[in-house]
Amino acid sequence: MKEVALFVAEKLATMEYVTSTKTHFILKKYKQDGVLFTKKGKDERAVIS
Repeated sequence: MKEVALFVAEKLATMEYVTSTKTHFILKKYKQDGVLFTKKGKDERAVIS
């Protein structure tokens, strides 16, 4: 995370024509290549509130 923040702050933000950035992180893939996993089982994803 620190490396990404430094890259954005030191490299991208200093470019003349860069007006904004958005950073996204993939934590875990549940769908890939348009394939939906339909097996009914226990949902083991963590609840975030």
